[in-house]
Amino acid sequence: MKKLLLSILLLLLPGGASLHGTGEQRPSCAGWKPANIKVFEELECCFGHPEKSQECLDASMKALSEKEDVKNLLTLFREARSEHETIENNCHVIAHAVGRASFVKTKNLGQAFHACDMSCHAGCYHGVLETLFLTEEQRRQGIDHLSYEQIAPRIPEVCTKALLGEKKSVLAQCQHGLGHAILYTIAYDIPNALRGCDLLPTRYGQESCYIGVFTENVIAEEKEKRNLKEDDVFYPCNAIEARSQLPSATVR
Repeated sequence: MKKLLLSILLLLLPGGASLHGTGEQRPSCAGWKPANIKVFEELECCFGHPEKSQECLDASMKALSEKEDVKNLLTLFREARSEHETIENNCHVIAHAVGRASFVKTKNLGQAFHACDMSCHAGCYHGVLETLFLTEEQRRQGIDHLSYEQIAPRIPEVCTKALLGEKKSVLAQCQHGLGHAILYTIAYDIPNALRGCDLLPTRYGQESCYIGVFTENVIAEEKEKRNLKEDDVFYPCNAIEARSQLPSATVR
């Protein structure tokens, strides 16, 4: 259990808080709109924008991806990270947005996944999976979540060697990202999300998926959906079935 918590904390360290007042030169955000973004550095504006930061990042990344392919976006991202502290300190959530844009643009899981890389704790891979279950039409209709029963048949078909190749690290990132995606898609229902992970064919894949579920529970943008307790640092890990408690989990 302690190893699981350590793995989650290590994943989250670089990407959580946006830094202000550091003295760095910041872009002007007055009157700025995500759809009008021209350079990657302007993503800093999303962390002080009246829209939710995820919606702002998605609108910005959609605009940037219309001009650049995903590999070029990741190159621009690396350059911006090296020069702008706020972007570096939010790199994981920004990388998620790059992944979401990749899948929306390609509409092909394998193609979108292979365009990503491991930077920012593989956030791009995880973002690809976040958009997997909801169609563009459903998103336009304002549908944010589906039921477990609606997505369960698709879960075993996602992270397969036929789709992604034989490389174990890539498969593990897919399985981890799938955990994020399942929990988000079924409205942060942890028990059913873990049931979804159990549909994967290997124990290693199930554990990678579990870690994605627990991580998404910690970083959910809508904080009221985080299933946590201030007086119990081990919750919800100590309130689930023993099978999902990952006694063998290590930092992957």
